Amino acid sequence: MSEHIPTLTELRESISDDAELYDAACRARDLHVAAMEQVHRDANGEALTASAQRRWDVHDGALRALDGFVRERQRQALAEVVARRTGTRSIETAFGAYGGATADVDPVRGEARAVVDHARRLLEDRTAARHLRDEQREYVERSLRTTNGDTDGTSIARLIAATERPAYRSAFMKYAAGGFAFTAEETAAIAEVRSLSIGTPSAGGLAVPALIDPTIVWTAQGSSNPILGRARVETITGNKWLGISSAGMTWTFATEGAEVADNSPSIAQPEIDTHKAQGFIKYSIEVEQDWPGFAAAMSETFTRGYDELLAQVFVTGTTGSNQPDGIVSQLTATTTSQVTLTTAGTLGKVDVYRMWAALPERARMAPAATWMSSTDVQNKVRALGDNPGDAFTVNLTADGIPALFGRPYPINDYFPAFPTGTTTSAIAVVGDFSQYLIAMRAGMSVEQVPLTLGSNRRPDGNRGLYGWTRVGAGVVDPGGFRMLVNKTS
Repeated sequence: MSEHIPTLTELRESISDDAELYDAACRARDLHVAAMEQVHRDANGEALTASAQRRWDVHDGALRALDGFVRERQRQALAEVVARRTGTRSIETAFGAYGGATADVDPVRGEARAVVDHARRLLEDRTAARHLRDEQREYVERSLRTTNGDTDGTSIARLIAATERPAYRSAFMKYAAGGFAFTAEETAAIAEVRSLSIGTPSAGGLAVPALIDPTIVWTAQGSSNPILGRARVETITGNKWLGISSAGMTWTFATEGAEVADNSPSIAQPEIDTHKAQGFIKYSIEVEQDWPGFAAAMSETFTRGYDELLAQVFVTGTTGSNQPDGIVSQLTATTTSQVTLTTAGTLGKVDVYRMWAALPERARMAPAATWMSSTDVQNKVRALGDNPGDAFTVNLTADGIPALFGRPYPINDYFPAFPTGTTTSAIAVVGDFSQYLIAMRAGMSVEQVPLTLGSNRRPDGNRGLYGWTRVGAGVVDPGGFRMLVNKTS
């Protein structure tokens, strides 16, 4: 027999504190939604039986009451925020029927399959998603199909459906331009998005509309980040990515009837924690509310600075700090993944051959197998093949992208320059970059700063947008890489 899920009446009888009642109502509402989805799954496409219909009706009735209560509390909270910021005593709101070309599904209570299908339709909508490139649509489509312990595609679909409603988009544009006078429909749309609690605050700030949110539509094309295009990128809906990695089990041949050897693989359980990344956009008060090309402009603005930050930390991010783990930082702490120069401060052909030979064959043959170093180091590698007859070369035949041993060799100038003498330093990395995982938590939020202050603490005629999101990264299998390091003695 399933566990009893309380109704709003039952919660009110047992909980007197307003904050506790709100939290309990949110939890109960989610449980009723899950129960209704289970009834739908159990039906397996068939009409509901009489008992199943009764269960559905019970949960639906309880859900309607809880949903109305939660939305009303969110409306009150939003009204208080607006009143504090604008000086008005109250605002009028109403939660009416869904309307608009892109609002034919309830993002909060709609059945999972219907919401996912709606999100897919939005991806093909030339009004809502006209600024997206094909590979961005494909990336989001893959996220919508993913359901595991780290990523809930239905949650991403609900966020897309809610933030891409015309009312929410118009509210976000007003907010970005310093406005707070939302219509009733816009206020309802804001409360609806906040009720999802997917990478967004429950009060204060607004979620970036999903189809201009770099944590959801992110791709490497046009990025200056060499690692991003080769790493494994996962959009997650939790606070950390939990995985399993293994070097693989060992197989053997044996005679008939012989006992099998213990070939159990060594299993690791890597975890990638997410960390808060933040940025600030300052703009003049003269910016109009309805910007021409708003979606494309905001997408580019948010993505550019975010991209530059990640390009650096994916190389140098300090393990154990409040930032993603950089590949150089992690491999510096993994001696088994290191190859030392033969002669301190001098790069020779033998060193590059030794790196390649030390890399396990599975990593050499992987589709994401890649070399990476700074421009300074790559120039020294090029010089190794200058003499006629040298077997060791770096070619430029792949559209200007160097290749070494048939594997791409992009430049990444966040890698160190070539060291001198016995200075301790990383030089270059080769390996299967799909073993470097980037976990982007779905949902970027912004907080509007109505008026910024100058050096004398007086208004300077500008506004600002403070944005934040969460991202993590790290090596999940150090055995898939080899890093050349300088000899220190």
